[in-house]
Formats: sequence, C-alpha cells, structure tokens
Amino acid sequence: MLKQIIILTFIAAIAIIAACTKDSDRIDTKDYPTEIGKIFRGRCATSGCHNDVSYKNAAGLNLSSWENLFKGSNSGSTIIPFRSDFSSLCYFINTFADLGPVNLPTMPVNNDPLDRDEVKKIKDWVDAGAPNIDGEVAFPTDANRRKFYVAHTACKVVCVFDAETRLQMRYITVVNAGESCTPHVVKISPDKKYWYVCFNSNGSYLRRYNISDDSYAGQIYIGGGEWNSLTISPDSKKAFVVDWTSSGKIASCDLDNMTVTDTTRYNFMPHGSSVTPNGQYVYFTATTGNFIYKKEISTGNIDFVSLNSSESPGLPSNTYNPHEILFAPDGSKYYVTCQNEKTVRVFDAATDNNIATIPINGSALEMSLAPSKNLLFVTSWDASQFSNTIGAVAIINTSTNSLQGYVNVGTQPHGIAVDEQKGVVYVANRNIDVTGPLPHHSSVCGGRNGYITFIDLNTLLLTGKKIEVSVDPYSIGLKD
Repeated sequence: MLKQIIILTFIAAIAIIAACTKDSDRIDTKDYPTEIGKIFRGRCATSGCHNDVSYKNAAGLNLSSWENLFKGSNSGSTIIPFRSDFSSLCYFINTFADLGPVNLPTMPVNNDPLDRDEVKKIKDWVDAGAPNIDGEVAFPTDANRRKFYVAHTACKVVCVFDAETRLQMRYITVVNAGESCTPHVVKISPDKKYWYVCFNSNGSYLRRYNISDDSYAGQIYIGGGEWNSLTISPDSKKAFVVDWTSSGKIASCDLDNMTVTDTTRYNFMPHGSSVTPNGQYVYFTATTGNFIYKKEISTGNIDFVSLNSSESPGLPSNTYNPHEILFAPDGSKYYVTCQNEKTVRVFDAATDNNIATIPINGSALEMSLAPSKNLLFVTSWDASQFSNTIGAVAIINTSTNSLQGYVNVGTQPHGIAVDEQKGVVYVANRNIDVTGPLPHHSSVCGGRNGYITFIDLNTLLLTGKKIEVSVDPYSIGLKD
C-alpha cells in the first residue's frame, strides 16, 4: 500500500513539473508559436532590450509577448502580417542579403546575430500572417473596422491602417507583375463597400477592392494614360477618372457593370475632379487654364466656370494652376486649390460665382473638410513657412472664408483626410526631398520612406507619434 502511495505521489509530481514546464513556455494563452517565441523571448525580450522593463528605451518595441509586438514601436508597426518584405523588424534581424533588406544596427545589439535558420523562420512566420500560438492573426477581418488607406506612388502598394490604433495593418499589392504603372489616388465609395485605385505612369485600369477584407474585387480597362485622380458619384454607381496629360481624357465608368461608358478627350490638362452632392454634375479643374469644366452627368452638356469673374475662360494660363476641387457636404459651396496662385478659391455652388479668395503660404494642394468644426484643411508646400520643413497644413474657417492658421506637419504633406469621429486629421508626408527627416529604415522599393502625421481636431496641434510608411505616400482615403 505504501509502495503504491509513493508511486502515485511520484507520478503526480512529475505531472506537476511537466505542467509547470509547459506553462513556462508560454507568456499567456495568446502568445507566440513555440519556435518563434524561443527566438523573441530568448534573444530579443531580454534585460535592457525589448522586454516589459526596457522597451521604452528600445524604440518603444516590446517583444515580450505576441500581443505587445502588435502594439508597434515608436515608428509604427514593425511586423505586417503576410508581408515580411514590408516588415521592418525583419530588416534589423537579417544579415543575409538574399533574404531581404539588411539594416543596421543588427539586432540583437551587442550580441551574436540570428543565424540563417532563425531569420528564415521569422520571415516564413510573418509571410504566413504572423499568427499567435492559437493561429489568430492580428487585425482580423472586420467589416465594421474604421480604417484609412494610403496609396504609395513609388511602390506598388496601398497601406491599410487601423484608425483606432493608427497602426499599419496590411500592405496590399495593387500592381500586377510586368506592369510599370504606379498607384496614385485611392478613393472610398460612398456606400463604403469598396476602395478604388487609379494609376499613372501609363496606367490602364481602375481597380477596386472589398472594404470588408481588402481583397481584389475587379477592374475596368480604361486605356493607357496618366490616370491621376478620380471621383465617385454619391450613389456609388459612377466613377470619373482623370488623365493628367496636355490633352487629357476623362473616363466615365459604370461601377455596377464595371465598364467604361464614355471617354472624352479635352484640350486642357485636367487634374482635380468632384461630383456634386446631388449627383447632377461633375466638375474638372483645368490645370493649364483659368477655368473649371462643369459637366451635367445625365446630358453630357458642358459649361465653363471662370476662376476669376473678370476673365473669360481660356487656355493657356499658368497663373492659377487649379489643383483640386471639393464640395461642401450640403452642396452649397465648393473649394478650389490654386497651386500657382497660392490660394484657395471659394465658389457659391448655386451661381458658380467666386465669393472668396484666400491666400496661403505655399502651393495649395489637397483638401479635407471638418463640417462640424466649420474648418477646411489644406496641404501646402513652402520652405519659408516653418524652419527646417517644406510644407504645412493651412486651416481655413469655412464660416468666414478666412485663414485661421497653420500646423507644421513636416516635410512635403500631400494627401489629407479628416476623421471627425476620432477627432483627428491624417496627413501623408511624402518626404521625397533629401532635406526631410532621415527614415528609420530602408524600403524594398527604394527611395526615402514617407510618414503619416496626425492633427488633433480639437486643439489643432500635432498629436501622437508620426508613423513611418513606405516610399512616397501620396493620397489618403478614409473608411469611416
């Protein structure tokens, strides 16, 4: 009897030791897969480096658990699920040129680098989605998730951000192998079902993707061109894509049937475009003229709107260089950025009369409205506005049609989107000039990485950290 008790006690002890050993291999129930955890916890989340105690002094990156990894670092996400090629952590642990970019300092700092097998394991894990030990992938598909999209003209991708955490979730390749075009503008359909991309550098398609999971959802062949911008009708049934060439084209697209219904060539260089909130008209800016085209969608009839009422519409004119056009949500007014004139012109939509001309410092570029605040935010480039920067965001009071001030967002801001629900303005800083801030890491597509900055909609000040993205982030589309 005593012998049996001793045996049972020994078996129980062994079971307890085994259980403890098993538990010690996992930080929590949703942690790294075992082999990945051994590398990160054993080589990276160590004293003085990326653990709970020291991570704030280690680029803000905590590798002590899978959950902490996906809180990102000081410069944003370091692991992008399914994309080791855009995951900067993979650059810093790698010393093998054939396995991807190699960045210094090699991690772990002041220690032996990871061997080839360890680097390959991490890259393969990331390309499989970087799941936790239970197979869960960060930022899972959620049709209700608020997110914003950034198109990169120097890469072949659109970066998808989670609006809640402001972290990069995915990089979506939108250019097929063998194509030389580059994504230029990303737009969200008003029904929030799809996002669309047009392409310059001899692009030929308007492509669309599902908002729910960012999967490819089809394309429309629109012919070769420098397809620079697009606008979508309020009912999400039509798109108008602009070819920014000296005798530019406008491709009218049926989004229900994914076909081109009309391609019209004009004797001007179109750039900006916008559909009226009631869906009756589509407007195009004439980059090399002093006017705007106004086209009635149902009939195709065209009128000209002069930027300056004292002048007749004509070509050529480099005085104004109207860049972008944007309607107020109620359709009462519209705004035109005049890049060369360095102004924002305000028009009464009912009469198409210019009711205000607002000078700003720098070339006026892209715009986004915050209707609840009666504010218009305008990106501009001007090295003289702030020291050590090239650009700013001008803030215009839409009640008084007057300049309210500027926000120094850094180098070369371009795309912009207001998120009133989150109380933030997203700004894409292209950072393609050598005078801009040195990127934290390199990129697989060459050139200088850009970044995203954030303006607090209540204080009108920069808020939080800037997030580094890949090369030349050009435009932003918000799914609210």
